[in-house]
Amino acid sequence: MYQIERIEKHQYEDIYTLSLSENKTKISVEIPAVLFEDLDIDPLKVSKAEVLVSGEKPDLELWDVVLRATVFDIKKEDDIETIYASAGGLQIRIRNPKSRELMKSEKIYIALKFKTRKA
Repeated sequence: MYQIERIEKHQYEDIYTLSLSENKTKISVEIPAVLFEDLDIDPLKVSKAEVLVSGEKPDLELWDVVLRATVFDIKKEDDIETIYASAGGLQIRIRNPKSRELMKSEKIYIALKFKTRKA
Protein backbone atom coordinates (compact mmCIF):
# COMPACT_ATOMS: atom_id res chain seq x y z
CA MET A 1 0.00 0.00 0.00
CA TYR A 2 1.45 3.34 -1.05
CA GLN A 3 1.37 6.33 1.30
CA ILE A 4 0.29 9.67 -0.12
CA GLU A 5 3.15 12.04 0.64
CA ARG A 6 1.69 15.11 -1.07
CA ILE A 7 -1.36 16.19 -3.06
CA GLU A 8 -0.99 19.37 -5.06
CA LYS A 9 -3.66 21.12 -7.14
CA HIS A 10 -2.32 22.81 -10.26
CA GLN A 11 -2.83 26.54 -10.30
CA TYR A 12 -4.17 26.86 -13.84
CA GLU A 13 -5.38 23.40 -14.82
CA ASP A 14 -8.02 21.35 -13.03
CA ILE A 15 -5.47 18.63 -12.26
CA TYR A 16 -4.02 17.17 -9.07
CA THR A 17 -0.51 15.77 -8.72
CA LEU A 18 -0.28 12.90 -6.26
CA SER A 19 3.10 11.92 -4.83
CA LEU A 20 3.11 8.38 -3.45
CA SER A 21 5.76 6.19 -1.84
CA GLU A 22 6.24 2.62 -0.71
CA ASN A 23 9.61 1.49 0.56
CA LYS A 24 12.11 2.93 -1.94
CA THR A 25 9.65 3.33 -4.82
CA LYS A 26 8.21 6.79 -5.44
CA ILE A 27 5.46 7.61 -7.92
CA SER A 28 4.17 10.96 -9.09
CA VAL A 29 0.98 10.96 -11.15
CA GLU A 30 -1.28 13.70 -12.49
CA ILE A 31 -5.02 13.05 -12.27
CA PRO A 32 -7.81 15.33 -13.55
CA ALA A 33 -10.14 16.70 -10.84
CA VAL A 34 -13.15 15.45 -12.81
CA LEU A 35 -12.12 11.83 -12.12
CA PHE A 36 -12.24 12.46 -8.37
CA GLU A 37 -15.65 14.12 -8.83
CA ASP A 38 -16.94 11.09 -10.76
CA LEU A 39 -15.68 8.79 -7.99
CA ASP A 40 -17.17 11.09 -5.31
CA ILE A 41 -13.77 11.25 -3.60
CA ASP A 42 -12.26 14.37 -2.06
CA PRO A 43 -8.66 14.18 -3.34
CA LEU A 44 -7.39 16.06 -0.28
CA LYS A 45 -8.66 13.22 1.95
CA VAL A 46 -6.82 10.46 0.08
CA SER A 47 -4.25 9.01 2.48
CA LYS A 48 -3.20 5.74 0.82
CA ALA A 49 -3.53 4.00 -2.51
CA GLU A 50 -3.20 0.51 -3.85
CA VAL A 51 -1.08 0.80 -6.99
CA LEU A 52 -0.39 -1.54 -9.87
CA VAL A 53 2.13 -0.62 -12.55
CA SER A 54 2.21 -3.11 -15.39
CA GLY A 55 2.95 -3.58 -19.05
CA GLU A 56 -0.41 -5.38 -19.34
CA LYS A 57 -3.92 -3.93 -19.12
CA PRO A 58 -5.41 -4.73 -15.67
CA ASP A 59 -9.02 -5.64 -14.89
CA LEU A 60 -10.63 -2.19 -14.97
CA GLU A 61 -13.41 -3.11 -12.52
CA LEU A 62 -10.97 -3.53 -9.63
CA TRP A 63 -9.53 -0.01 -9.78
CA ASP A 64 -10.71 3.60 -9.29
CA VAL A 65 -8.42 4.98 -12.01
CA VAL A 66 -6.44 3.23 -14.75
CA LEU A 67 -4.13 5.24 -17.00
CA ARG A 68 -2.40 3.93 -20.12
CA ALA A 69 0.84 5.79 -20.64
CA THR A 70 3.60 6.03 -23.21
CA VAL A 71 7.13 5.84 -21.81
CA PHE A 72 9.15 8.72 -23.23
CA ASP A 73 12.32 8.60 -21.11
CA ILE A 74 14.23 6.56 -18.56
CA LYS A 75 16.90 8.28 -16.51
CA LYS A 76 19.43 6.79 -14.12
CA GLU A 77 20.88 8.82 -11.28
CA ASP A 78 22.99 7.31 -8.49
CA ASP A 79 21.94 3.79 -9.58
CA ILE A 80 18.25 4.71 -9.22
CA GLU A 81 16.16 4.57 -12.36
CA THR A 82 13.14 6.75 -13.08
CA ILE A 83 10.57 6.04 -15.78
CA TYR A 84 8.95 9.11 -17.34
CA ALA A 85 5.63 8.51 -19.08
CA SER A 86 2.69 10.48 -20.44
CA ALA A 87 -0.97 9.44 -20.34
CA GLY A 88 -2.72 11.82 -22.74
CA GLY A 89 -0.50 14.67 -21.57
CA LEU A 90 -0.75 13.72 -17.88
CA GLN A 91 2.73 13.15 -16.48
CA ILE A 92 3.76 10.02 -14.58
CA ARG A 93 7.12 9.42 -12.92
CA ILE A 94 8.09 6.12 -11.32
CA ARG A 95 11.35 6.27 -9.35
CA ASN A 96 13.05 2.95 -8.57
CA PRO A 97 10.44 0.76 -10.28
CA LYS A 98 9.96 -2.68 -8.76
CA SER A 99 9.88 -4.48 -12.08
CA ARG A 100 12.85 -4.33 -14.42
CA GLU A 101 10.53 -5.51 -17.21
CA LEU A 102 8.88 -2.08 -17.18
CA MET A 103 12.15 -0.62 -18.44
CA LYS A 104 11.60 -2.43 -21.73
CA SER A 105 7.95 -1.39 -22.13
CA GLU A 106 6.86 1.30 -24.55
CA LYS A 107 3.40 1.42 -22.94
CA ILE A 108 2.61 0.99 -19.25
CA TYR A 109 -0.57 0.95 -17.23
CA ILE A 110 -0.90 2.51 -13.80
CA ALA A 111 -3.95 1.51 -11.77
CA LEU A 112 -4.95 3.17 -8.50
CA LYS A 113 -7.49 2.32 -5.79
CA PHE A 114 -7.80 5.13 -3.25
CA LYS A 115 -8.20 4.89 0.51
CA THR A 116 -9.49 8.03 2.25
CA ARG A 117 -9.19 9.12 5.83
CA LYS A 118 -12.26 10.03 7.82
CA ALA A 119 -13.24 13.70 8.06
